[in-house]
Amino acid sequence: LATTPELPDPARALLVSGDEHQQLQGSEACLYGILADLVCGLSGPTEEIGFLHFALTERVFISSRRHQLNAIEATRKALRLGAKVQSPAALLELIAGQMIESLDHFADGLADQLDRAEERILADELNVDRKVVGSVRRTTVRLHRQLVTLRSLIQRFEHEIEESENPALNLRTKKLIQRLDWLDTEIVELRDRS
Repeated sequence: LATTPELPDPARALLVSGDEHQQLQGSEACLYGILADLVCGLSGPTEEIGFLHFALTERVFISSRRHQLNAIEATRKALRLGAKVQSPAALLELIAGQMIESLDHFADGLADQLDRAEERILADELNVDRKVVGSVRRTTVRLHRQLVTLRSLIQRFEHEIEESENPALNLRTKKLIQRLDWLDTEIVELRDRS
């Protein structure tokens, strides 16, 4: 961190903090913040939520985290398979896109669990595992909370931080907001079903 003089002190502090609240901050030379993602276990995403701390400048992307995160692993895989990023801001967009993709895939698994439980209820089976339904509900409530926060942060960032004079630091927020809206709608539908 000491070798990146263009990072402001708040960005440096955020990278090493234990803070677990999503945020997105910007200055003329730097974007920094904390984003929520699913923790990645040996068999893929878990229900646990982890946090990616990051700071980026025109030339550098620096991140820290306490757990292996699903979007980071998916981003590494995409880069190994040939995905190209033109700037650190584009890398952040790729990571955010991977977060949304992994949450969408995870939501599909939750929907499958609910479908099986609903089928057993409709068949008047007595051994419906109510723990599954309760677990899906708790998970969707937690995911909805994180998605609403992230969408709000991106919208606030979009309104407060005008287009940077440095195009390498601009985020394409409209597409991210659309994808977050769509995913949140899916999560809320799952929550309401459970």
